[in-house]
Parts: sequence; C-alpha cells; structure tokens
Amino acid sequence: MRRLMVSAALVVAGCAQSISEYEPVIDSAGVPADRYQADLAQCRQIADAAQRRLFTERNEQIYQEALAGAAVGAVIGAAAGSLGGNAGRGAAIGAGVGAAAGPGDPAYDYQVIVAQPRRIVDRCMANRGYAVLNDSGAATGAY
Repeated sequence: MRRLMVSAALVVAGCAQSISEYEPVIDSAGVPADRYQADLAQCRQIADAAQRRLFTERNEQIYQEALAGAAVGAVIGAAAGSLGGNAGRGAAIGAGVGAAAGPGDPAYDYQVIVAQPRRIVDRCMANRGYAVLNDSGAATGAY
C-alpha cells in the first residue's frame, strides 16, 4: 500500500513544473544579466532542496492518511458486511475504499510541492535586491 501512496504522490509532483524551470518576473532595469542568472541559479538550488524535503514529508503524510482511511473503512466495511453475513469481505472492501479516499487534497499538494518552492525563489530573489513583480509563487509557467 505504501508504494501505491508514494506512486500517487509522484504522479501529483510529476505534473508539476520543475523548480529548475521556474523563473519569477523581475524588473530587470539596471540588473546585469550574468549576476541575475547566478542569483537565480542559487535561489533555485535553495528551493529545490526545500521542495525535496517537502515532497518527502508530504509522502509520509499521505501514507499516514491512507492508513487511517483504511482503518476506518475496514471498521465500517466489517459492520456493513456483517449485516450480509460476510464481515471479512466487507472489511476488505472498506479498507480499500478508505485507503483510496483517505489521503490527499490536490490543491493542498500543489500548494506544498509546487507553490511553496516558487515562493522561496521569489523571496530569495527579492532578498538579493531584485524587484519581483509577480504574485508570490505565480510567475512564468504558473497554472
């Protein structure tokens, strides 16, 4: 089951634009291009490390939510199955349904895995003196 949850999270993240492609909208007046590219690369590196950590934490959270959903589903399924004379089958079906229904909120996953690292790049660039013009986390390639 853990592999299923990790695979589901990988699919969610796989649909997301890589942080290495993300570029905030910057007012580039007076900004040397070579300095900009070096700063952007460093900010992306910081965000990439954060994104990997956030992704790992979110996978663990999805796994825990799936386990909780499976447990609740098994109890409800067993109770419903016992009415029909087959509590075991009801528990198995309920566990499967509960595991699938328990984890994940795609909007939350997007905020954690995609938007938050983008905001890190934006803040990093702003801290380096660039005028970031886009809404935080919503620059080029934003969905």
